[in-house]
Amino acid sequence: MTHTVSFSELDAIRQCELKAHLSYRERWQPEEIAPALSRGRLWHSVMEIHYLNKCDPLVDDPWGVLAEAGDTDDAELCRWMYEGYLECYGDDPDWEVIAVEQKVEDWLRLPSGRRSQFKVKGFVDLLVRDHSAGGGLFIVDHKSARELPKGKQLDFDDQLGIYTWLLRRQGLDIRGAIHNTARTYKLKRPMELKERFSRTLTVRSDRELEIMVGEALEKFRVAYKPRKGLPPRSPDPDRCGWRCPFSEPCLAARKGGDLFELLADFGFYQNFDRH
Repeated sequence: MTHTVSFSELDAIRQCELKAHLSYRERWQPEEIAPALSRGRLWHSVMEIHYLNKCDPLVDDPWGVLAEAGDTDDAELCRWMYEGYLECYGDDPDWEVIAVEQKVEDWLRLPSGRRSQFKVKGFVDLLVRDHSAGGGLFIVDHKSARELPKGKQLDFDDQLGIYTWLLRRQGLDIRGAIHNTARTYKLKRPMELKERFSRTLTVRSDRELEIMVGEALEKFRVAYKPRKGLPPRSPDPDRCGWRCPFSEPCLAARKGGDLFELLADFGFYQNFDRH
């Protein structure tokens, strides 16, 4: 049997097999989107239109996207972020936009080179040719976060590495990946642009990418192995508190309740239209 998977599912598996099973196999999701997720989606929409507009001025204006969002707190924050982004980077004169929301898809490979039963797919936020770096191709990933990434945070983020592997298999000479981060936390005092935005380049060798993809494949193989009953929880006081939407029904079920009844009671529903 073959399976279509994604990096977000891999990330969920690494956090907790039960969370991944409920979200990606059973397709449970909450009725309301978490505020951070809602804000992140709006920022991605702004960035998507911004770079589409760089290719074709006839497309919608990012300010129009923000106007449609109304007078919500998320919209106000994203307006502040976008004003700063334009001041910081302008129209990125050195970047030639090759693709916006570039689809990537391929089979994960066994050590022998044969394809596995797992096809991983996703979307690259932005693919650019950077003329300040000799015209090389780079993946750009738009992030919005309370704090700018530091130290080894990005070294342990496999998403862009796996996307690099997928695009190189499609014949593209990807030189590296740029983490394009905008800070969502607004201080009371005026903030310098370097406090609000960062672009961090990561470059990975073919050998590192092969190891990364091999580890991802092993995680998927274990998660999709037939089993009796539900997969185990991975309790963690920090991660379960803010990264898992299932924390309340999960805790209640551990005390003896029926998990699926509790999911419905807490307002979750199954959506099989999404991947």
